[in-house]
Amino acid sequence: MTNSHSTSPRGRPDWPINRSTCVLVANDTFSWPNHLDRLPYEFNDQIYLWLNADAAKAKVDPRKHYHLHGRAEGRPVRYHAPIELNLLANKFKTDKGNLYRNRHFYSRVYDHFLSPFKSEEMTLLAIGLVRHDVQASSVDASLVDPPSLCMWREYFFRAQVRGVDIQDLSKIEVDRPTFTRADQSNRIALSQVIQRCRYPIKVIIDDGSHAWEHQQISLGALFPHLESGGLYFIEDLNYQPPHPEATGGVNPRDFLRTKSVGKPISSHFLEQSEMECLLATIADLQFYDSLDYSSTALGQDALAVIPKK
Repeated sequence: MTNSHSTSPRGRPDWPINRSTCVLVANDTFSWPNHLDRLPYEFNDQIYLWLNADAAKAKVDPRKHYHLHGRAEGRPVRYHAPIELNLLANKFKTDKGNLYRNRHFYSRVYDHFLSPFKSEEMTLLAIGLVRHDVQASSVDASLVDPPSLCMWREYFFRAQVRGVDIQDLSKIEVDRPTFTRADQSNRIALSQVIQRCRYPIKVIIDDGSHAWEHQQISLGALFPHLESGGLYFIEDLNYQPPHPEATGGVNPRDFLRTKSVGKPISSHFLEQSEMECLLATIADLQFYDSLDYSSTALGQDALAVIPKK
């Protein structure tokens, strides 16, 4: 009697196969990979860590974490829709997106908070337009490629987008983006920036030197001029330049955390009137992580969002 599952000289089964006895998952004819070892389509390590902060903080391998916990627990692995501001961040190759340089992915946070302002006639102040390594290689040269300013110009189609940087970016004064060359640690220079703003200031973003002194001076000098309901952002609170101009004081992140829990706050870099204004008009404080998990220190609470009453 002939076996319906006998093989040919080349090792292939004779046909037809008895379908009633053929098991598709495991049989002599087919060999399927273990589906438990497979990752979802377009699985992205960094996005998985962003969406699952506990895995990021534990510094575990995202793929291993997904196999051990993520699949069984139904953990999120991707965004269901593209984030508009992140698309622009990646288009202009700014590290506020999730593709270039430090890949902070702050665009996710910005898009959430700033999308209601997109069609408003307002002023957005952006402090710090060019990375420090680019600045160092371009001393006394006029730079013309500020990625973040290009991103903001396209995102806010009616706003006055005013950039502030210690380097010369005067050649970008075309269309709506405008520029003021200023040192963010100089209160007089910052007051001149305010005077050049055409619309009410609804958004201020500090991505400047990241020095604690400069961040606090800018916050104290500019926050009083922010419109009620406006938003003040401070980036990269987990980073400090290797050679800060001033010593002492506290990290603005710790300073703001103290305020959020209702404890007395103090700062070597703020004037008394500035301190009183901050205490009276800060509505809330929120912190968000940086996606730059490749850095030496995890970017936990690297971005501060400070709404004004």
